This record gives sequence, C-alpha cells and structure tokens, in this order.
Amino acid sequence: MADLNRKEAIGFLKIPAKNFDNYVKSSNEIEHYKKSSRYYFRKDELTRWKNLRKNRTVFLSLKEYQQCFVLAIQMAYTKKSSSGTGIRGVRSEMQTADDWILGILAEFALQKFVKEKYNKKIELDTEPHPKEGITAQDVVTIDGRLPNLKVAMKASKEKNCWIVLDALEYENKKRMSDVYIFARVELPSDHLFRLLREHSFFDKARKKLSGRVKNQEKEISKISKQMNEKITRRIKLQEEYQLMSPGVKKNKIKLQIKTLNQKIKELEQKQTSSVVFRNIIPLPKKIPVWLCGYTEHKDLKKVNEIPGQKFDNGHRYVQSVKSMKNSDQDWKEFVDKL
Repeated sequence: MADLNRKEAIGFLKIPAKNFDNYVKSSNEIEHYKKSSRYYFRKDELTRWKNLRKNRTVFLSLKEYQQCFVLAIQMAYTKKSSSGTGIRGVRSEMQTADDWILGILAEFALQKFVKEKYNKKIELDTEPHPKEGITAQDVVTIDGRLPNLKVAMKASKEKNCWIVLDALEYENKKRMSDVYIFARVELPSDHLFRLLREHSFFDKARKKLSGRVKNQEKEISKISKQMNEKITRRIKLQEEYQLMSPGVKKNKIKLQIKTLNQKIKELEQKQTSSVVFRNIIPLPKKIPVWLCGYTEHKDLKKVNEIPGQKFDNGHRYVQSVKSMKNSDQDWKEFVDKL
C-alpha cells in the first residue's frame, strides 16, 4: 500500500489542516518522513494514531457542560479572576470564564475516564476559592480516600501540543504537582453565544444574523449561476477552437476564451468575498475531550522556547504530547499509584 501525502493524510484522519500540521511539525506525535521536501505518512501509523485518539476521547453531555459552566462563571466573578491581559489590560469576565471552562471540562473528562475504564471514583474540587485563586491540585479523593499523587489537569484547544508551566507552578512546593495531565477540549470557540441563542434577549440578534446569512446565500447562488453559464460557454468555445484551422476566426475564439477565464476568476473571487456571515448553531450534544497523556514532574524540560513560540520573561517547563505517557499500561500504572 502506497504511503499518503499530507492532503491524503488529513483526509484520512478527518482533522483540520492547522491541527494536523501542529501534530506533525510541533510535537511530532504523528510519525512521518520527508522525501523531496514533502511529508509522507504510513497508513498503519495514521491508523494507530487515529485509534489512540478515539480510545482516549471522553464525551461529556450538555448537562455536564452546564455543571462546568456554572463553576466557570463563579470563578470568573471572583476578585482574583481579572489578572492577565485582555481588553484595556484586564481580562473580561467572558474571557476568564472561557479559560476556566476548558480546564473544568478536562477535569470532568478525567473523572469519567477513570470511572469507565478502571471503575475508580474520583472526587473533584467543584467549589470556587476566591481567596486562594487557582487550587494547586485537581483530584480531591479517589474511592473516598486521599490520593497518593498530586494531580494537575492542563487543558487547551485541539491545535495545541505542549504542556507549558511557568517557574512558579513548577518550582513552588505549594503549587507543584506529581503528575500533569494534558487534554485537548473540542469546544466551539463561540460556545457561550450558542448557549444563549434561544434566550429571548439574544433571539433578535440571532434572527437578524440568520436573515443576513439567507441574503448572503442568495447572492452566492446568483454568482454560482453566472459562473456555471460562463463555464458552459467556455467549454463550448474550447471544443470549437480545437476543431478550427488557424486563422482570424480561431484567434477571435481564443480571445473570447481568455475573456471568459478572466470573468470566471473574478466571479470566484466575488463568491469567496461574499461569505461573511454565519449562523449561530446549537451546541453539540456531546463535547469531546481528548486525554492526550500525562507527564511526571521530574520529566518536564526547562526551555526558553518551543516550536513556533519563544517565551518572554524567562524559561518555562514543558513536555510535548509525543513524550507523554499514554499507553494502556501507562494509564493503569497512573490509576494504581493514585
């Protein structure tokens, strides 16, 4: 069986091209080789990676999302939530809630994963701590007893490939953990708007946007019709051109084909630029959370940069997805130690 090129591999895995490129070039978690400056991938390696992703993905219900949302909103409205940068130098409550909910969803996914795979009950810290801010450890108990390991969840969008800790979190004994688990949360970036789409005060905006999308679709359909007419005309002229003998008439046909090519190109550009608005669609019924693996405190590497990112103000402690522990045996050992 022939190996797949980049485009074929993306189609086989059914993931966004940007994510795929990160997994190949940043973390190297998808094995590949280069030939004549092009990337190639073995089908069996892609299948292995695809199956691993499937087996490590936990689906959370909308009810579980709602529980996470409630906690995230509480954390967003504490005094310590406005640190960092954002609009006018301070992160808004919406930005903060968006950050919090990724981590909380990841914690819920870990809890569900451990219960379904190993029949162990993890208790999470689901209470806000406005005075303390961020709590260092995410697992409170396992099967009713204190855990033997200090565990921290690190969540990110699907495209990211690295656990990144600042010096305080890694070096401070009160903040450091024994194990860091990394999860990719496949949550739509507009999830907060999707949540509100049916509420009365948001309904007017949703309907207005829907109307603009319909008008946009009409315009695109009109452009498509014009393009098809010109493409049909071009095909007919090309057929005539092939049968004609050299002369003035053939040159005239050639000029007409050239003009049609230019007009088709202009319509294609117009069609692309017409796609401006999109509808606010409902939230998916299930939120996928991909547990990519874990790393122990001692295995994190001290660096000043990772592929595509140079850190400001000093070093960080990092680990790539490829180097994380993620086999069935790795997870069993983690749960046994926990």
